[in-house]
Amino acid sequence: MEIKGKSALVVGGASGMARATAELLVEKGA
Repeated sequence: MEIKGKSALVVGGASGMARATAELLVEKGA
């Protein structure tokens, strides 16, 4: 999945799965 340059909204980003997802999106350039 190509996400570079796209925006993402992660709800509940302070804990658990949402935080891990947010960190992964940042690594991938979203």
